[in-house]
Amino acid sequence: MKQFLTSLVILLATLTSFAQAPNRISYQAEVRNGSNNLVVNQLVGIRISILQGSNVGPSVYTETHTPTTNANGLVSLQIGGGTIVLGTFTSINWGNGPYFLKTETDPAGGTNYSISGTNQLLSVPYALFSNTAGNGISNGSAVNQMLYWNGTAWSTVTPPATQGQILTYCDGALTWTIGGICPGSIMALACSTATNSGTLTQGIAAASVSSTIAYTGGNGGLHNGQTVTSSGVTGLTATLTSGSFANGAGTLNYT
Repeated sequence: MKQFLTSLVILLATLTSFAQAPNRISYQAEVRNGSNNLVVNQLVGIRISILQGSNVGPSVYTETHTPTTNANGLVSLQIGGGTIVLGTFTSINWGNGPYFLKTETDPAGGTNYSISGTNQLLSVPYALFSNTAGNGISNGSAVNQMLYWNGTAWSTVTPPATQGQILTYCDGALTWTIGGICPGSIMALACSTATNSGTLTQGIAAASVSSTIAYTGGNGGLHNGQTVTSSGVTGLTATLTSGSFANGAGTLNYT
């Protein structure tokens, strides 16, 4: 069953003061149907649950939304501002985590939530945490800070001054990006099974020669390409143009 989220981002709003911090978490996601096609300009039904302890833990808060996707298949909503099904958002003790965000969707806009996904909620606005967790930090020190779960404990981080940046989690690391796209990475290259095409002839400029190399463990992120200079037989370069890795297995084509 395909997940309806290909990316999950927590948008950062500047917290001007603790007293004015909204009891909301801005949320944006890309919606795809069961055939992995974008759902564009369409009303969708979404149910959001905050699970405690694990990705199959009990829900401490559940709400529903019926947003409309844009031309790029994106929806934007405020967690804590939907139709309440269970619990009270303002009473969540963020210090008693970890917490997981479960999202369920009905691409047809109803309540037949057939596609779902669960991700650990590693960060919440610092002021929300301070509302319920008596951590001994004064209200004033929470301005412009975020609290995130680093895998073993809660830590603080100050977002960049530039507005419009998005907080994402890439391979378990906290990363500030524009557009929520993680830096590309792969786990392994299968150089020994590379497929070569074309022929290199001494004294003749190389043309229409390429090498295709398989890889595994791609994270779907962007890469800047690569240029490799030959050794042994000198004077040749193999160039990989910039692009993005596949999610999982894929190939790279050097020319």
